[in-house]
Amino acid sequence: MVLDQRRTAILNYVLQADTVVEMDRLTKQFGISQRTIYYDLQQIDDWLEENRLKRTQRIYGKGIYLDPETKRKLQDVTHIDNDWDYRFDQWERIYLIVLHLLVAKANVRTNTLLEWINVSRGSLFRDMKKAAEWLEPKRIRIKNEKHTGYYLDGSREDKQQLLNMIIKDIFSERFSDRMEEKAQQMLSPEALPQEDQLYDLIEREIRRVEAMLEVQYSDEIIRSLVLQLLLAAQQPGSAPAVDIDEEEKEIIRQTKAYQAAREIQRSLQENGLVALAEEDVYYFAMHLLGSRVQRETAKQSKTEEEHQLRMIITKIVNDFQVVGCLVFDERRQLEDNLLAHLKPAYYRMKYDMPIANDYVAEVQRDYPEILHLTRRSITHLESYLGKPVPEEEAAYIAMHFGGWLHRDGVQTNKKYTAVVICENGIAASALLRSQLEALLPELMVEDILSRQEYEAMDRHVDIIFTTIPVPETDTPVILLPPFLTSEEQDAVHARLKEVFADSSPGMFEEEALLDVISQHATIHEREQLADKLRHFLRGDISKVKETTKPMLEELLNEDTIIMEEFAADWQDSIRKASTPLTDNESVNASYIEAMIQNIEELGPYIVIAPDIAIPHARPESGVNRLGMSLLHLQQPVHFSEEAKHQASVVIVLAAIDNETHLKALSQLTELLSEPEAKEKLLNASSKEEIMQLVKTYSTQ
Repeated sequence: MVLDQRRTAILNYVLQADTVVEMDRLTKQFGISQRTIYYDLQQIDDWLEENRLKRTQRIYGKGIYLDPETKRKLQDVTHIDNDWDYRFDQWERIYLIVLHLLVAKANVRTNTLLEWINVSRGSLFRDMKKAAEWLEPKRIRIKNEKHTGYYLDGSREDKQQLLNMIIKDIFSERFSDRMEEKAQQMLSPEALPQEDQLYDLIEREIRRVEAMLEVQYSDEIIRSLVLQLLLAAQQPGSAPAVDIDEEEKEIIRQTKAYQAAREIQRSLQENGLVALAEEDVYYFAMHLLGSRVQRETAKQSKTEEEHQLRMIITKIVNDFQVVGCLVFDERRQLEDNLLAHLKPAYYRMKYDMPIANDYVAEVQRDYPEILHLTRRSITHLESYLGKPVPEEEAAYIAMHFGGWLHRDGVQTNKKYTAVVICENGIAASALLRSQLEALLPELMVEDILSRQEYEAMDRHVDIIFTTIPVPETDTPVILLPPFLTSEEQDAVHARLKEVFADSSPGMFEEEALLDVISQHATIHEREQLADKLRHFLRGDISKVKETTKPMLEELLNEDTIIMEEFAADWQDSIRKASTPLTDNESVNASYIEAMIQNIEELGPYIVIAPDIAIPHARPESGVNRLGMSLLHLQQPVHFSEEAKHQASVVIVLAAIDNETHLKALSQLTELLSEPEAKEKLLNASSKEEIMQLVKTYSTQ
């Protein structure tokens, strides 16, 4: 059997990819229907099997990839032609056009662009029109001079920020590896004898200075940094996107990143390859400071800014706990991880260096309550920066908190061990780790590794999870995306059943129970019931919890609202406010005493806003199920002698864990953050008025 040109091209495309290839991506690249793609893949699979190779591998909802061993063997198959005609999609062409215009030393003629992206003249003009629309809000315009060609009109700062964004996006999952190759080709100086020699030397130098900087970068970040230096080599002195004044230069000179940039400058000059301008050294130091790290080896704060960031992080975590009505058990480790993330994030935001975050939409969709609480907690960071935190950076911080919220509920009696190979940064790795441990309570993820660390690993684990293809070993390997949707979690859970079925046949016995139950009753929420059965069968009764997040109106109703004229003191206000929850057995009497004891020991931290108090305690202090009640007083009660610690609305929260209450709580904080709505709540004279407000803010 012989593959035709198109199927050979598809096979090569999947062969060259470092990540899973989406079906939609294949249809766009090759200009054929999804039905044709599926038929072509069947033919490719037959060809692979005929050549004693494994078929293409599938990940539900994501796409296909080739087994690492198959990829290695295919490199040696001589009749696979690697010079196939790759078709860039429109957004890739737009990026290449704009990148070319950004780095060109002179105006660019139409024929040059036609040759560069290999499209028809009509397609080029359509791409140019689309590019102009895309650039307009970025304050950059495409202009054309009749005899010399196209150029970009805009400030140096705006153009440099655009260039930074394009280079970072090229390494995101939205673009193919061919984009990176094209960018490298574009940025490599023509005067240099061997562009590969320069690329390799820069890469070695960056890896060498990692030890000096006490960090570890992912392969993706390394390649991005290499391209930044290739740009500086092509256009010496053109790199700065901002005017760095002498005071800021002095600050940069005190950093190890500047020393590292000087080391790279010296090495390049000694090897006779390129001479970096001094401004390029400062700017590259800024990129080193702002690059996302895979792992940080330094644990002690050593600069004034790091010390300030440590104090800001403490305030952020404090606020998150207060507004989220929760407590982090491993707080110090959480703060250490946040510091490792926020040090480069601080410099990115300080110097307005954009970052690509491929998970913003997923965080907004799957963790809206955590993102909301994060936004309310990072005001200290915004004050320190003197500017708002971009949505991409806020999403990364939310991913840290999301990962820790999951981990706080994970038990320590683990039966199986695992490592995760993930090069998407500390925040994404933490969230992925927590998602995996939540899927299988018996699983302990021992470490998050880079590809290099995995290749040097000498310890045994029971299973390996990876976001990038790696060679197979005797240990089971599961390839998965960096962010697991609910569908993908189901697929991973099914794969875990296969892996551990023989070694622990009783591990998934909740499925057998569900089958029996379904014979005698109708199951409306199978996954939620399976989750509760799973925890029940393992004896962790405290984890048999609500698996959905109720809205505010599902917790606060006329039965859980009390209207009173006054309370004898703050202790009495808490006891009165808790009455509906003890009456419906949501909490025991011990929970009331725990709330009072917390305030006596920690102070009036539960007064989260003027006239509003939300007392709460830990779930194990006497919570039976999730609940909320509200006491409305005509005369405020005082939680301290200070006027700011008085409250006329006392809302008792009984949380069963760190997450189930977050939707209702975020809706409540939205209500309280609106001055008009809050005023209506404080002045309400009936339960009906309060419920009208509650229903208004109880939206999905």
